[in-house]
Amino acid sequence: MELGGKNPDIVFADADLQRAVKAVKDGIFTNAGQMCWAGSRAFIHESIYDGFVKDLVAKTSAMKIGPGREETTEMGPLVSKSRQETVLGYVKDGVSEGAKLLYGGKRPSDPGSTREAFSNRRSSLTSRAR
Repeated sequence: MELGGKNPDIVFADADLQRAVKAVKDGIFTNAGQMCWAGSRAFIHESIYDGFVKDLVAKTSAMKIGPGREETTEMGPLVSKSRQETVLGYVKDGVSEGAKLLYGGKRPSDPGSTREAFSNRRSSLTSRAR
């Protein structure tokens, strides 16, 4: 069993896919994933895996990043530049260990996002072999 600190989402073949995709996206990206209950991994049934991942990447890439104080922001910055470097290091390590980068993987290029500690947490959307 996965217990303590890794907070997996488990999506079965009979799940309502739109609700499940939204729940997984919200679970990892709310507060830029900086919460004790952030969904740090997802186990998706193989029969729905490809469609689920496609939908999750589409919804992730459509998210509006920006200052947390703006009402339209869906994901704000990380807490510090140090944390930004740590998260970017995790992405790099994951890819070097065999994860497939599905979206992003670097700091956002939007000029309005370069002043704060954006590491584009959504860039850690990776997939491992099934």
